This record gives sequence, structure tokens and C-alpha cells, in this order.
Amino acid sequence: YLGYSHNVKYKVPKDVEIKCIKPTHLVVSGMDKQKVYMVASDICKIRKYDPYKGKGVVIKGKFMLRKVLINDVKGITLTSASTLDAKIKDVCKGKVNAETIKQVSSLMVERLSGMKLEQQLTFDRGAYKYTGLVSQFAEALRSSGFEF
Repeated sequence: YLGYSHNVKYKVPKDVEIKCIKPTHLVVSGMDKQKVYMVASDICKIRKYDPYKGKGVVIKGKFMLRKVLINDVKGITLTSASTLDAKIKDVCKGKVNAETIKQVSSLMVERLSGMKLEQQLTFDRGAYKYTGLVSQFAEALRSSGFEF
């Protein structure tokens, strides 16, 4: 899928095999290393990152949730918010539920309000499904006026 909502057609040479381990993880293998490299290179060319969008990454665990806003072009972290932050740590009490999502998203909005973002955001949910707490977090940011 290469991160798109539809299939991307690519003609694979006979000597090369492609296995899809996860929706975002492909393994390219074969006897001819040069062909394998060329196929992997072609696949990477199909799906490039968008240099004009900031990237929001969600990191979720059983006892913590972290949201990081990254500028992929410059390779810097713009801001982050987590259930482990001192401002909301006492309220969250080591749990990740709907209330902590509201706290983390409000902390992220508070930190982003001081910044001038001249770009649209990309919401990177990683390996997590866009349901439950991840979708609630995205909706909380959207309701605050952010577009992605």
C-alpha cells in the first residue's frame, strides 16, 4: 500500500521477491543484490515524504501517551506533550484513557499556540489503528483548529 489508501501497481522482476510484513514494512529479497537494490530504490521513490508538512507522531503505551511534532526537512522536534509531563502527571496518574487524551491534547495546543506554523500537519499514527484513543487525540487537535 505504501501509505496510500489504494494499491500502487509496480511490476516486480522475476528474480526479486517482495513480502509485506506490516502495512508499512516491506522486505525485498533475491539472488541478484543489484536488482534487489534497484527495486527497493524504485519503491522508495514512489512514496516520498512531504517536505511542506510537519509530522505529528503518536507514541502510545499502556501507561503513557506521547505526541511529538517534528519538522522532517530540518530534522528537529518542534514540540511534544506527554502524560509524563510535570504539568499533567498528577492528573493522569499513569493511566491512558479519554480524560488523559484531553489533557495531553490541551497541553499540546497550549504549546503550539505560541508557535507560528506556516505549514499543514501530517498525523502519523504509526502502527496504531485510527480508532479509540488515537482518533480521539486527532479529533481533539482538529477541534482546536489544526488541520491534517
